[in-house]
Amino acid sequence: MRRSAAYTGVVVVASSWGLPEPLARKAREMMDLERSEPALVQRLLEKALQRARERRDIYQRLREAGVEALREALSRGLIREAPEPEPSARSYGADGSRQLVGGGMGSYYALLSAVVVGLPEGIASRSPVILYPGAEVVEILDPTGAAAEAAAEAAQMVLETLALSRLECMEPGVVFIDGPVADPPSRLDPAASARAVAGLLGVDPSEALRLVEGYHCARAAVVAALLERGHLAAGVVKRIGRVRLLASRLRSAAGLPGMGDEELAAALAAAARSRLGRPFYTEPLEASSIPRDVYRCYRRRGLRIYASYTVSPYTLRPYRLEAPVPEGGDPHAVMERLAAAAHGLTLPGQSHPLPVVLAHEKARLRRGLAELVYREIIARATLPEGDPEADTLKALLAGLDMAHE
Repeated sequence: MRRSAAYTGVVVVASSWGLPEPLARKAREMMDLERSEPALVQRLLEKALQRARERRDIYQRLREAGVEALREALSRGLIREAPEPEPSARSYGADGSRQLVGGGMGSYYALLSAVVVGLPEGIASRSPVILYPGAEVVEILDPTGAAAEAAAEAAQMVLETLALSRLECMEPGVVFIDGPVADPPSRLDPAASARAVAGLLGVDPSEALRLVEGYHCARAAVVAALLERGHLAAGVVKRIGRVRLLASRLRSAAGLPGMGDEELAAALAAAARSRLGRPFYTEPLEASSIPRDVYRCYRRRGLRIYASYTVSPYTLRPYRLEAPVPEGGDPHAVMERLAAAAHGLTLPGQSHPLPVVLAHEKARLRRGLAELVYREIIARATLPEGDPEADTLKALLAGLDMAHE
């Protein structure tokens, strides 16, 4: 502990010198190295070099697979050049965020936020419309702590879906949702989530349980209402994950066992950089990775969800666009419009459309803010004034709660 304290003290002193962050970071790295055992450092470096050689082989195989996959995708019409961008498209972004704090005596607090951002004139909008339909603090009782995070997620998703419903009364535009259309892409855990949702909505647990079990169908109803209002909706999935929507369609992707769409999209982006000369998007594919019971809610609303991979015109980072399309609609036309809007609304140096970037930043609950709010909860908890035992108990319980963060 003394060495840790001394180390922390050195960092504080270095910070007080006003060193720029790159220099301060290098100073910390040097101190870490000096405090490590030389034999251990040597051993780890040898292992790192071995792993680097293995990683280099993987990169080479991915590079070759990307070139072959691009050639196959182009020949089969699975990849299209991006249409002319639409930077002035009326657009909206929606996102939610959460932080979980506490845990003392099994009592957690979920801080939740949901934000809707509007850009009436696209990237030329002088005054973005920023709405905070939801900002809540919900208590979650979980003695073991095993289900608190799942409960907080459920409450956040309900709040975010309610925020989406606010767009029904706004002028039609392109709605970019941060994350999948069917979010989360699995059933909520009713047992873990019902109490949190009950606290969020102010209903009894039995009613909350019913709402949790019907959450995806309620979200599907909100999405369907947006389309009926004239909006064009898209989920922006930044972390592609282990799905194989595209990889399962390309024979060339079978040469690398374990390669999913995340690796394939990156390999395609690298290959397309020098061979296409402009951003691309893939042929819309029905999102077969959504669990059947979840997808059934959207099908009952007359919707199919299609997915397409595209890349930022500036950073080349791949991401997935998901589009709910009414039965009988043309997914190709919808995805072409979405690709034009997504690329037109992406600013230089950015990886995603501006509406979703703004919504993410405005909704983001930083850890420091969550801790500040939690301390306020503790500080304002009432106990009899002037009672030494009560004051001591409050101080001890406060310390216990902070130790659980």
